[in-house]
Amino acid sequence: MIKGLAKSKLNIIIDIILLILLVAMAGGGFLIKYILIPGSKRNIIYGADVDLQVLGLDRHQWGSIHLIISIAFVVLIIFHIIFHWDMVVAILSRMIPRKAVRSCLIAGLTIVSLVLFFGPFVVNPTQVPHENIYRNRPAHAEIDSITTEVQPNSLPPKVERAKESGISKSTHSATKEEFEVHGTQTLNEVSELYSVPADFICRELSISENAKFQRLGRLRKEHGFTMSEVSNAIAKYKNAKLSTVNE
Repeated sequence: MIKGLAKSKLNIIIDIILLILLVAMAGGGFLIKYILIPGSKRNIIYGADVDLQVLGLDRHQWGSIHLIISIAFVVLIIFHIIFHWDMVVAILSRMIPRKAVRSCLIAGLTIVSLVLFFGPFVVNPTQVPHENIYRNRPAHAEIDSITTEVQPNSLPPKVERAKESGISKSTHSATKEEFEVHGTQTLNEVSELYSVPADFICRELSISENAKFQRLGRLRKEHGFTMSEVSNAIAKYKNAKLSTVNE
C-alpha cells in the first residue's frame, strides 16, 4: 500500500490530471457545439457545404477524442475514490450511522454508475424514417413525387406524368449545397433520405457497393473522399433525373 508522503503526492498528481481532463472535456464540448457546427447551421454561416476542421480533425474525430478523455476521467475518479476510501467511509458513517442504510446507498450508487457507463452498449436505437424533402426547393419535391422508382444500376427513365401535370421545364440545376450529409450517416441512410440509389453513390465515390451500410465518417477515412463529393454525387443524380423529366 502507498502510505504517507508518497500517497499525498500521488493524490495531488491525480487531482491535477483530473482538473486538466475536466477542463479538456468542457473545451471539447464547446468546440463541437459552437465551432465545428453541424451541417444545417454550417450552411447558413458559410454559405456552402464545407468540411470544418480544427488541427486537421473534424467534429466527429474531436468527438472520439472527447470520449477518450471522458473514459480517462472516469478511471482516475475511481482511483481517486479508492485512495480516499477511508475518508469517504468515515464521513458517511457520521452522516448515515446505520450500516445497512449506508451499504444500500453505496450499492445503489455503484449500480447507477454501472448502468450509465455500460448502458449505451446494450440499448437499441429507435429507427425514425426521414421524410424525403428538398431544402428550400418545393418545386423539386413536387417533381420528385410524381417520378417513377428507378433501378439501382440505371439512370431514371423519361416520365410523361410530369408533362401531363403541367409542370414547366425547369432551368435550375441541383447543387451539392442542397444535400446535407454527415459522417454519422450510412450510405444507405443517405440513399433513402434523398431517394438516390446507394449503388450510384458508391460508383461515383469509387468504393465497393458492399460499403453502403457503413458510416460515411469511417468510409471517408478509408477511401479519402470528402462529404462534398457525396453531396456532388447526389446532385449529379438529381440533375440527370430532372433532365429526363424536362425532356
